[in-house]
Amino acid sequence: MRVSLIALFLLAARLAYADSLWAVRPEPGLVCMTTSQPAPIKEQPRADAQALAMSGPIVFVITPQHVDGGYVEIERPTRQAGWVQQGALSAGPAKCVPTLMSNGMILIGGAP
Repeated sequence: MRVSLIALFLLAARLAYADSLWAVRPEPGLVCMTTSQPAPIKEQPRADAQALAMSGPIVFVITPQHVDGGYVEIERPTRQAGWVQQGALSAGPAKCVPTLMSNGMILIGGAP
C-alpha cells in the first residue's frame, strides 16, 4: 500500500511538472507592436507570397526593424520568421515584453 501511494505521488508530481510553463528570460532583439486588425503574416515580403497565419493583436517585431517592400519582419511565437505589412503596425503596449518561455515559444511577458 505504501509503495502504491509513493508511486502515485511521484506520478502526480511528474505530471504537474510536465504541465508547468514559466518565463525563462526577456527575448532580446524583439519588440511588441500592435495591429489595428488581424493582418496576414506572409512567408516572404511580397503581396503575392503565401500567408502563414493571421496575426493577433500583438506581433513581435525584430529589431532593428528589417523593412522590405513595405513589409516588416516579425518573429512568430513558434520562432518562425514572417512578414506583416508595415502600415498595419503601430507601437505596442509599454509593458509588453517578448519573453522566452520554458517550452521554447515566445510569448508576452510584462515588465515588473
